[in-house]
Amino acid sequence: MYKAIECDNCRTTHKITNFGKSAIIAMSILPIWIFGNILSPSDNIFLSAGIGVLVGITGFLLTPYVVRYKEAL
Repeated sequence: MYKAIECDNCRTTHKITNFGKSAIIAMSILPIWIFGNILSPSDNIFLSAGIGVLVGITGFLLTPYVVRYKEAL
């Protein structure tokens, strides 16, 4: 699922770490669950689900700035 990335300049291959995989899950799935189950602002399920998905997408878009790669051997 997670492909290795090859640098265009030095042709070095980098792989995602296990911590990086966990960070992706934590930043995309957990906010949806936390918002949907704990912080839901209203009784309207569609509004809560919509806001939860927006929070999850935002977290998913921020993952490239948090996830670290290491040089593959």
